[in-house]
Amino acid sequence: MLKPLRILCTFSILFATAACSSGVSSYADTPMGGTVPTATATQPAHSAATAITPAPATPVNSSGDYLCGDQRVTFTANDHTGDLQIANTAYAMQQVVAASGAKYENLGDSSTVFWSKGTNALLIVKGQDYPQCKQTAPVQKEKVQSPDGLREINWILEDINNTGVIDNSHITLKFTKEGRVYGNAGCNSYNGQYELDDQNLIIGTNMISTMMACVAPAMMEQENRYKTLLPQMKKVQLLKNGALVLMANDGRILRFMPEG
Repeated sequence: MLKPLRILCTFSILFATAACSSGVSSYADTPMGGTVPTATATQPAHSAATAITPAPATPVNSSGDYLCGDQRVTFTANDHTGDLQIANTAYAMQQVVAASGAKYENLGDSSTVFWSKGTNALLIVKGQDYPQCKQTAPVQKEKVQSPDGLREINWILEDINNTGVIDNSHITLKFTKEGRVYGNAGCNSYNGQYELDDQNLIIGTNMISTMMACVAPAMMEQENRYKTLLPQMKKVQLLKNGALVLMANDGRILRFMPEG
């Protein structure tokens, strides 16, 4: 009477071993009233929500003159940056990831967009949509001016991160060939050291400044914003209209024009 029981136990052990090696779940994992779920051990499960984010592609045929309804614009692509010119206003653009074409956003202001798709483009300026743009004349892709051209020029601040500046505040910046940077922040003068390698900029955080108080609180607040942002600028871009744009890693900008 013991032999059948031994055979039954042996069979049960073999069945359990086979079930584990083949990936079959035990009965303890079986839902009430359901069947035994199975899974293939060599095929791990993946989340259906997993997405692969593509890197920005090098723009193709983005540079050119465009007509967006009645508005004429010129866009010049420079690797993963761009220069958008509308009338007398220039916008420093940065390429962003897009499903198709070459999409650019204004540095520090994502409500201004130029999205090129061959000879057609989408234009949005500060949230305002323009009619579809048609390319009227392609232009040869060209680089922005060499960053070396920023030295020994007295630059006047025109914009702090797309918020403008107080009229007649006269904030200045100058880079010397010897690696010194200095200027006037509105009420106080400042100076320090900088390094420039191609378009990569490092401004020393140990700048010194005079400590006079501004008469107007708004001027004092603007000066403090400027002096806080300046050492954070990491990229340099010289636009076709002569503007100097300094960019932080998080997209904030300082924009200057040459004095005179």
